[in-house]
Amino acid sequence: MRLIGSMSEQQIREEMLQGKDGIFLGGEAPRLLDALREIYPGLGKAFVLHYIPEQDADIYDVLVDKDTVVNIEIYKHDLGYEFKIFDVNGYLLKHKSRIKNIKLMVAIDLMGVAD
Repeated sequence: MRLIGSMSEQQIREEMLQGKDGIFLGGEAPRLLDALREIYPGLGKAFVLHYIPEQDADIYDVLVDKDTVVNIEIYKHDLGYEFKIFDVNGYLLKHKSRIKNIKLMVAIDLMGVAD
């Protein structure tokens, strides 16, 4: 799959850039940022691909570099979290929806863009 510059892709791009700013600048998800920095101390960019708020935890799929997606579950009632690391191909095999594939491709493209 490749990017074609569609309106959907542009909207996803804008949402991801706002989400990145929210994580790194706005403090919208400080526990997510703290956990990601524990896992990847040199983290400079990260893009949320998928987010599921649940009663006991928040679950995120986050692209942390061009090759790596972290699935992280952050517990709400304590400071703990669990994570799994996928390479991009493994993530694509697990998530076959078209929109998730587009989000991943846009995020990979954004990883290559200078801040």
